[in-house]
Amino acid sequence: MSYLNSLSPYELAILGNLIAISLSENVNADDLNVLGNLIVDIGGVMLTIAAQQQNLQNIKDRKDQILELKKQIEQLEKSL
Repeated sequence: MSYLNSLSPYELAILGNLIAISLSENVNADDLNVLGNLIVDIGGVMLTIAAQQQNLQNIKDRKDQILELKKQIEQLEKSL
């Protein structure tokens, strides 16, 4: 996936358009509807997974920050 990370937003949009056009060639409307809905569903699930991964990472980061602050407080209390 590092290839996708190296693309500009415009290049990524063009790539998406090219893929959509390629997949749509010589395909009837019913099949396009099924394929399009499947792709949207896959994207939705991927976004849900990414959101939860980010949420869990944020929770971990906050817990780590709290632990670090507690350590700093303990060190300050000892120095008094």
